[in-house]
Amino acid sequence: MRLQPRKRFGQHFLVDVSVIADIHEVLHISGNDRVLEIGAGYGNLTRGLVATGAELVIVELDRVLIKYLRKHFSNTTIIEGDVLELEADVFGSRRIVGNLPYGISTPLLINLYGFNNTRDLHFMLQKELADRLVATPNTKSWGRLSVKMQHMFDVTTLFEVPSDAFDPPPAVISAFVRFDRKESPLEISNMNLFNTVLTAAFSQRRKKISSSLKKFKVDWDTVCVDVNLRGDQLNVAEFVTIANSLFSEP
Repeated sequence: MRLQPRKRFGQHFLVDVSVIADIHEVLHISGNDRVLEIGAGYGNLTRGLVATGAELVIVELDRVLIKYLRKHFSNTTIIEGDVLELEADVFGSRRIVGNLPYGISTPLLINLYGFNNTRDLHFMLQKELADRLVATPNTKSWGRLSVKMQHMFDVTTLFEVPSDAFDPPPAVISAFVRFDRKESPLEISNMNLFNTVLTAAFSQRRKKISSSLKKFKVDWDTVCVDVNLRGDQLNVAEFVTIANSLFSEP
């Protein structure tokens, strides 16, 4: 039975057996792991996950695929629903894996950034997004998402994946990316304030940081950040320091 990918869900099923084998090799899933797979498609990656003996949960939105998955993976827990609407406890202490629809990649990453109970993440992403996630300061790809994700994770592009590895082939190159959660990320006093600082800094990324954050009245001598730098030249620690300096306990 060949299931037809559905455009409304942004489906591009991973079908290249060598890429699937490469993914399992870098995942190193063991029977003691608790794994959550997002968007299992017709189970090409799922089969190998089941074979490890790990405790596996699948999240799938497409009811046609859910019917297929329940038939072929009857002993696996399958959650029917939108992964963007799931509560944090669903992800708790799990290793998260997925060939993600490109349209949900960024909002899902932002959600998972806020869930501090996941172990690690391994996602197939559009290469352009992967480049932003692993970017460094003073590069075109460095931005708000780069800062946020690198604050909480060590992010690594493991390998690129050509479009013909999928059915149907997307119009872009993909990349398989690992997110290892940091044991001791820098403490942020107020997350809303941190996000506001990032938005201001990168909405005027060509301006000096002292100009783009002028309304915040930052004590630049205290934070020890060069006022002549642009926002896109600052690193994670400098953004955290600035945001924390602006926070005062109520």
